Amino acid sequence: MKRILLLSIVAVFTAMASLAIDEVKEPDWGRAEIAESYMVGPGIHYQKILFREKPLILWFAEVDLSNPYNKVEQVESRNSVPDVARWDLPTFYNENSHEGHHVKLAWNHDFFSYDGGMNIGNNISNGQMTRTPWGRSMLGISKDKKAEVFYPAMDLHLTAADGTIVNIDYFNSSAWGTEGDCVYFNTFNSRTVGDDGLYISVQAMDEWTVNGDDIRCKVLEVSESPLQTSTANDVILLRGSKRHAWDGHVQAGDVITVTQRFTSNAWGRTAPAYILNGFHGYPSIVHDGKFHDGEYNDFENGREYEKSSRVMAGISQDKTKLYIVTTEMSTASQAVDCVELASWMVLHGAWDVVNFDSGGSATICMDAEMLNVPGRGAVRPVRDALIAVSLAPTDKDMHHLAFSKEEIGPTVISLTPLRVMGYNQYDEILEKDLKGCSFTCEPAELGYVDDEAMFHSGAKAVEGKIIATKDGLTAELPVKLQAADTIYSVYDKYLVDAVRKPLVQIYGESVDGKFALDPTAFAWTSTDNGVATIENGCIVGHNNGVASLHGEHAGISLDIEATVEIAPEEIVIDEMTDISHFDVAKSGATNITLNSNAELCFDKTSSRAPYIKLTMNKRLYSLPDSLGIQLDDPEGLVTNMTFMMRDNQGTAFNVQVDAKDSRNGVFMTRFLEDSIPYGVERYPLSLLAIKFGLNTMSGTGKVLPLRNFKAYYPSTGQSGINDVAVATASRLTATVADGCIYACYTAEHNELAKVELWSTTGMQLATKAVMLTQGTNELTLPAITAAPGVYIVTLTTGNKQEHCKVIVR
Repeated sequence: MKRILLLSIVAVFTAMASLAIDEVKEPDWGRAEIAESYMVGPGIHYQKILFREKPLILWFAEVDLSNPYNKVEQVESRNSVPDVARWDLPTFYNENSHEGHHVKLAWNHDFFSYDGGMNIGNNISNGQMTRTPWGRSMLGISKDKKAEVFYPAMDLHLTAADGTIVNIDYFNSSAWGTEGDCVYFNTFNSRTVGDDGLYISVQAMDEWTVNGDDIRCKVLEVSESPLQTSTANDVILLRGSKRHAWDGHVQAGDVITVTQRFTSNAWGRTAPAYILNGFHGYPSIVHDGKFHDGEYNDFENGREYEKSSRVMAGISQDKTKLYIVTTEMSTASQAVDCVELASWMVLHGAWDVVNFDSGGSATICMDAEMLNVPGRGAVRPVRDALIAVSLAPTDKDMHHLAFSKEEIGPTVISLTPLRVMGYNQYDEILEKDLKGCSFTCEPAELGYVDDEAMFHSGAKAVEGKIIATKDGLTAELPVKLQAADTIYSVYDKYLVDAVRKPLVQIYGESVDGKFALDPTAFAWTSTDNGVATIENGCIVGHNNGVASLHGEHAGISLDIEATVEIAPEEIVIDEMTDISHFDVAKSGATNITLNSNAELCFDKTSSRAPYIKLTMNKRLYSLPDSLGIQLDDPEGLVTNMTFMMRDNQGTAFNVQVDAKDSRNGVFMTRFLEDSIPYGVERYPLSLLAIKFGLNTMSGTGKVLPLRNFKAYYPSTGQSGINDVAVATASRLTATVADGCIYACYTAEHNELAKVELWSTTGMQLATKAVMLTQGTNELTLPAITAAPGVYIVTLTTGNKQEHCKVIVR
C-alpha cells in the first residue's frame, strides 16, 4: 500500500512539473554581435544580430509608432480573398510601394489554409475585416497609432434604416465556396459569387475602422440575382436562414450601418478604438511581460518548443513601439523555439508577444530582397504580410550621415570595415554605402581609416570616435578598443611552398575571448629574403631553406620560422621494390614478398577480413595535395586501400579508398576536409602505413603489381591565396549584394575553372567548379552570414590564377 501511495505522489508531482509556466530568462545563445544597426525609414530601425556560439542570426526591427511619417499595415496577397496563388514577400514589397507610400521592411504573417486560400483567424487591413471573426489573439494598431494585444471576440452585424439587425457570419469566402448565411463581400473579394440568395450592393460613406463608429453604407441595389463587388462597391449576401431577414426593410437609396466591434475579453485588456490594422496571433505567447498561461502552452500539443525558423511580433508596455524578430534555419543559423525567442524579445523591450507563422514561410524583406534564408531553402509564396511603410514626401536631398553600426568594439591591432550611409530628413536611405568620405579618429592613438574605409585599430585599448565627413555633413561612430592581454602568432613554425602563401594568423586574448588580429599592421623582416618574406601579411616562399621572420608593431614583437620546400608536380614516395623498407602485418595472407619489379607476391588463406599492412612512417616532402598508388589487379584481389596518416599537429587519421572508387587502377586520396584543402598548419604530413584490404577467396601465388606510388603537388599558381592585394590587371572583380558575393571574370576562351572564397585568416569558405565561356562570366558564391570583414575571391584555370579582394560592410 505504501508503494502505491508513493507512486501516486510521484505521478502528481510529475504532472505538476509538466504544467509549470516558463519564466522569461536570457536564452543560452552566447555573446551577441551587432553586425548591422541603422534606420531604414522614419521611426523604423533595423538590426542584424549574430550569435557565434549557437550559431544564430536574428533580424530585429523596431517601429516607433509615434512617428507621424510611418505606418504599419496588414496586406493581402494580390489584394484579394481567397488567393490560392499568393505572392512571395518581395512581390508584397513592390506591389504596396508607390508615391507617398514606400515599403521599408516586410515580413510574412501567413496563417492560412492552402486549398481554401484564406487566413486562419481574423485580420484587419486598413479598417476592413478580411475573412473570419475567429482568432486566438489579436495584435491591433489603432488610427492614433497605439498598439495592443487582446482577445478578439467580436460583434459583427448590419443594421437597416428601420433598426432591423442581421449578424454577419463571414467576410468574403474561401476557394471552397461560400460559408455562412450573411456574408459581407468587400474590397478583398476575388470570387465571382453566384449563390442563391438576396444580394444588396452598398457603397461605404465613412472611413473603415474596427472598434469605432458604425460605418454608414448607401444601398445601391437590391437584387434576387447575383451582384458582384467592384473597387467602388461592396455586396451583402443573405441566404439560408437569413434569406428573408431584411424583406421589406431595405431598398435602394437607404443607408444601412456596419458594426465591427470587439466585445468583452476572455483575457487581457480592452481593444483600442478605431483599429486600422490587426494581425491574428496564433497564439499569444507573452502577455504583460510573462508567458501567457493557457495560451502559449496550449499550442497544438507542444509546438511552443518546436525548433524552427520564425517570425514573432511584440509591442512595448507603453503601446508605442512594435517589435518584429525573424530567424532562419541554415548552416549559419540554428532553429529556435517560441519560448526562447519570446524571452529574448521581452528582454529587449517587448511586453506582449504573439506568434506569426514559422518554417518555410518565415521571411523578412528589405529593398524587395530577402534578408534571410527561408526555412525550406527557397522563397515561398505567402498569404499575407506585415509591412512597415514610410509616408514621407519625396525628398532626394542629403540631410545627414550615419554609420551602419551604432558603435563598434574591435580589439587592438585589427581591421574593421566601415560603411557610411546617407539619409534624407525623414531617415530614408539615399546611399547605403556612401563613397568619398574623409575620416578622422579621436584620439589619434585610436588608429586610422584607409582609403577603402577600413579602420586599422591602434595597439592601445582606448575609447574614442571615428568621424566621417562629406560635403559638410558628419557622422560619428563611438569606438571602444578591447585590450588583448596576450598577443601571439597561432603557429610559430610554418611549412610553405611556392604556391600556397598562408596569412600569418595572429591572435589576441582577453577576458572576452580570442580575436584575430591584423598581421599587416606589423613591420616584417626576414633573416633571408631569398628564402621567405612576409608580404601583405602572407608568407611567401621563394627558394628552399629556412628563414626566421620577425614582426614589430607598437613595441610588440613576434617571431615565426618559415621552412620552404618547393616541390615538383609529383614525387615518388617509394619504389616498392624492397620489403625491408616496411614492417609487415597481415591477416589471411602468407609468404609475402616484394620483388624488384614492384610486385607484391603472397598466398591467401581463409580469413574473415584479410589484409596486408605495410608500415613505413615516412614524412612527406612539402605540401602535397594528394597521393596515390596504381595497382594492376585484374583478379580484383584488393577491395579497398587505407592510407594511415598523421599531421603536424599529431592527429592520426585514415583515408580509405574503395576499389570501385579507384580510377584506371589508381587508388588516389586528396587531402581535403569537407571538400576544403588542408590548412598549411597541418603540414608536413606523415604516411604511417598503407593497408590493402583483400577479398575473402583463398589461393596461392597471388601477384599484385604496384606502380606510381607518388605524392602529387599543386603547380605554381594552381591553388592557395597568392596575395591579399587587388591585382590591378586582374580580369576578376567581385561585389557584394543581396547577401551573396558576385564575381565577374572575362575569359579568353571556354575552359573549366575553380572559384574559391577565402577569409583573410586563410580559411577556405566556399569552392565550386565552373565552366567559363569566352567573354564575360558572372559567378555567384554563397551568402556570407559572418560579420562584415575582408574576403578574397580566387579563380583558377589550367594555367593561371587571379584573385581580388572584396569587403563585406
